[in-house]
Amino acid sequence: MLRSGDFELKRLGAKRVYFVREYDQYELDTLTEELLSNMGSDRRDRVYVDSMKWMIKALASSGNHAYAETLSRVEKEAANSGIGRYSKSMASKYLH
Repeated sequence: MLRSGDFELKRLGAKRVYFVREYDQYELDTLTEELLSNMGSDRRDRVYVDSMKWMIKALASSGNHAYAETLSRVEKEAANSGIGRYSKSMASKYLH
């Protein structure tokens, strides 16, 4: 689901990772790849923004500090400033 071109499926995949709380290395790496490859989009639609936020939340909630750099990069480089602010917020909440 996370690798799908459909952002509704990406959102469902990220929610699954978040709610199941089983942080498989492959899933975390996939979340990282998807966040980094999609953060440059200037899309503003609700599905895209919500999907990105769920992917950020799922990655941050793992508590794995190895992904702090990814969240920092999304914070600084996301085309949508709301997504950048959300990344900063989730990193400070889960990776303190």
